[in-house]
Amino acid sequence: MRKLVGKINSISVTLVLSLFYFVGVGAAYLLWRFGRIFKKENRSTYWQKSKNYKKADFLSAY
Repeated sequence: MRKLVGKINSISVTLVLSLFYFVGVGAAYLLWRFGRIFKKENRSTYWQKSKNYKKADFLSAY
């Protein structure tokens, strides 16, 4: 009986640890995803600024 209880305990510990792992990965993914959405404003302003440059600015060295 003791061996059976030990086996059940080890299986449950493994399940709990894997559950924590997947919850952590899911939370990290959600934070990364929503972080990218919120940072899009900065990116769009950068691209708007870069539209003001002319091609001559980049080719002037040649």
